[in-house]
Amino acid sequence: MVWLLLVLVVCLQGQLQLGGGVARPAMRWTSNTSGFVLRRMSQLVESGARADKGFKDKEVNQVAKALREYCGEELSSTQVYNHLRK
Repeated sequence: MVWLLLVLVVCLQGQLQLGGGVARPAMRWTSNTSGFVLRRMSQLVESGARADKGFKDKEVNQVAKALREYCGEELSSTQVYNHLRK
């Protein structure tokens, strides 16, 4: 019981995620990174990607990978997808 309470307190402090990994700090979206994502997404649309019902995971993963290489910051495709929703 005490162990469960300790795990719960640590999770609430934001030091661990439920998956067991260490929580990352929030992504700081600058105008450069945001513009990079928007330019990449527009390039995908120009090349024929359908965006009428939203982008496919494959396309968001491509942009996330390119952004990782561009800025050197570790981020997930979920972060890119959520940024596009704003």
